[in-house]
Amino acid sequence: MRYQCCRKKLVAGAVALSLVACGRLEVPEASDEYNEVVVAEESAEEEEEIDKNLLGDEEPEDTSESAGIDLDLTGMSTTMVYSEVYNIMVNPKDYIGKTIKMKGECLITPSDDNTKVYYACLIKDATACCSQGIEFELSEDYEYPQEGEQVTVSGIFDTYEEDGVMYCHLKNAKRYE
Repeated sequence: MRYQCCRKKLVAGAVALSLVACGRLEVPEASDEYNEVVVAEESAEEEEEIDKNLLGDEEPEDTSESAGIDLDLTGMSTTMVYSEVYNIMVNPKDYIGKTIKMKGECLITPSDDNTKVYYACLIKDATACCSQGIEFELSEDYEYPQEGEQVTVSGIFDTYEEDGVMYCHLKNAKRYE
């Protein structure tokens, strides 16, 4: 009796492993176990598709304007944008060299000695209580926006060090009207 019990567990384990290794196990439709597995796999595929859309991992439909954009934050919900920008700030090395597109409020800050002006795209979360922003430097072809103006920019993400502090910015940025 003990041998049969162990054999059943071994067969169940082999079936489970084959599901993981091959994706789907071809079992007759009458099996309830198979139907539950197929539903779970389809749900996982749907969730993955939704995640791709939310994170901007999926290729955008309008490739004429979005060509060359690695991460487009403009089509995401405010919560997702805030989360992604937070992730950029926490793990900047993962984003260096990627072209990022974002939309938010223009924030202008002069340096302490008033020799330089910094422009940033300020992104608020869904409750508008917290803000994250990324500095941008427009290429020569574009005019800088006014303080408080809504701005959409894309540029190459990079970091730089100033006075011993690391900062993130979009360099060679493009401004959208």
